[in-house]
Amino acid sequence: SVSSNQLSGTLPSDECLTSRSSQAQLDVFVGSNNLLSGTIPAGFICDPNNPNGASKNIMEFSVSSNQLSGTLPSDECLTSRSSQAQLDVFVGSNNLLSGTIPAGFICDPNNPNGASKNIMEFSVSSNQL
Repeated sequence: SVSSNQLSGTLPSDECLTSRSSQAQLDVFVGSNNLLSGTIPAGFICDPNNPNGASKNIMEFSVSSNQLSGTLPSDECLTSRSSQAQLDVFVGSNNLLSGTIPAGFICDPNNPNGASKNIMEFSVSSNQL
């Protein structure tokens, strides 16, 4: 956790995140209550370089109360997450996020019975969504 440290700047780029070794597992990223700006790189949630389209294994991603802008990761990114890669918590409240909330955060169109993802907490309040 690097929360409440007055960190400024942007989150690591997709290039940085996708170049990580498959053995370098980041389970939790908590960067809330800082001065982070820019967009949320899809590489925190999804891994386009993984040959089978599976995602990163991140289970908790929390960046509330920053100055992050742009849109949330796309449905294409979210639906490419493997069933083993469970995103339990996504918290992006109190930022400048805009656009729509992708259905992939809640539903899994790749699941034969249409069941939802296993997300337990999804919070994006106080944005421009």
